[in-house]
Amino acid sequence: RSNHSFNVTTNGGVIIRSMTQSKGGYACSSDLLRVKVKNKELYFREGRSRKGKALKDEMVLIPKNKTITINDMACEGHITLKLDTRRNKLYVINTLDIDDYVYSVLFYESYQTWPLEMQKVQAVVSRTYALYQMMANKRNVHLPYDIKNNNFHQRYRGTHEYLHLKQAVDETKNLVLTHQGKFALAMFDACCGGVVPAKIGWFNFKEAPYLARKKACDYCKKYKLYSWNGETTIDKFMDGLRSYGPLKNRLKNIGEVKGLKTKKRDKEGLLSRFEIQGDRKQICVSGKEIWNAMGKTFKSQCITMRKEKNKLFYWGKGFGHHIGLCQRGARELVRKKWPLKKILSFYYPGTKLQQWRVVLKQG
Repeated sequence: RSNHSFNVTTNGGVIIRSMTQSKGGYACSSDLLRVKVKNKELYFREGRSRKGKALKDEMVLIPKNKTITINDMACEGHITLKLDTRRNKLYVINTLDIDDYVYSVLFYESYQTWPLEMQKVQAVVSRTYALYQMMANKRNVHLPYDIKNNNFHQRYRGTHEYLHLKQAVDETKNLVLTHQGKFALAMFDACCGGVVPAKIGWFNFKEAPYLARKKACDYCKKYKLYSWNGETTIDKFMDGLRSYGPLKNRLKNIGEVKGLKTKKRDKEGLLSRFEIQGDRKQICVSGKEIWNAMGKTFKSQCITMRKEKNKLFYWGKGFGHHIGLCQRGARELVRKKWPLKKILSFYYPGTKLQQWRVVLKQG
């Protein structure tokens, strides 16, 4: 956004290069660099200096030593700052080695206390997922970045100090899941709740047939996330739905809620369409919209609800989208001494383990 500012710190300074200039760069010896967006330009100044320099729309910050820190997030590789003046948006893009990325993701997407074999499973899955998104971006989207650092893709927050996770990355180096010579879409969730993916109605399995697993995963049964229940009030339920942008206008003037009705479920019982009956009008919403709006209450789209006066009782199964690797289930398979390849074959039937560089050469 306009007038946004932040600090960049390093151990030894950075080289600053403009993407609009073919040669040269500016050597910043100070460990502190202050960056600001002002009047649709990028400004930077060293340390305590009051004088700044301007670059039109894009700069690359290359640390002289290994890491670079944006505010409180330390990163490997280098940072690109790209200003989109038309949308009034600043992209802060971290470019780094794929295994440095996977090493970071392991801490934020798994549990550092889980055994090595489980970390290796997650390392292969996370590496595959990232490379799939990279190739999809090159083919179709052409964004200035390949993957987001949030739950929509994978959580990434730069470097960390859990060095034992590096072993999982090293022992699976270059290994990815493929299908017909291409990177697989290696989706994963925290707990599948025993839902059979092949029966899920909202996903297009023609694009990724290896995600249409027909056998239920019951290995996550002993975990709390396998099934859940609770109660809330109708008022809180409606407030939660209205807080979700796509539903805000649709739920205006619905009046007092008189009834709730399930209109449709898929073959596996996931909520597809749900009717909210107000005294002024009736509104149909999708199960996915309810889940997106109230993810802290409903941990998946496998939702059942019952209204009693102003109370809402609910229950469901799983935590996530139920597709791909079930982390809790895989953890139990590791406990049962299943090897990495067998675990991955169970959750992604029809895929192969390959070196990712071989896949790129074939593509």
